[in-house]
Amino acid sequence: MTKRQQQIFTRRSLSIVRNLNERLKKLGYSERVSIGLVRDALGDAIGKQCPYCEETITPRTMSLDHPTPLSRGGSPAMLQVCCLKSNREKGCLTAAEFTKFLEDVSTYSKEAQREIHRKMRAGGAFFRLQARLRKVA
Repeated sequence: MTKRQQQIFTRRSLSIVRNLNERLKKLGYSERVSIGLVRDALGDAIGKQCPYCEETITPRTMSLDHPTPLSRGGSPAMLQVCCLKSNREKGCLTAAEFTKFLEDVSTYSKEAQREIHRKMRAGGAFFRLQARLRKVA
């Protein structure tokens, strides 16, 4: 990694650990994730492909994902590295559900795929915005 990539890696990994530990605390878990463990996992994944979209993982795009979301009974210790875009899009789906979703969407036209992925990445924010716009109209 270049010096700049290393700086980004350091900042992003610290941010990921902070956010993850805040979520664990908020959900009532006593377990915490260590920065060393996260940096080892993330560092090993740099330059490899995202397990969902097959994009190359970089310090800017790296993210940690629970294959089974915590909100659906997943374990705090079960983490995998993926790209931020896929992690945001996956939301509260399990890895198996998200993989099936990606397979199904791949059968649509390119334009439809782009629109579906854009809406999935926006998550609840997209649907809240649509509801507000309907109220105004």
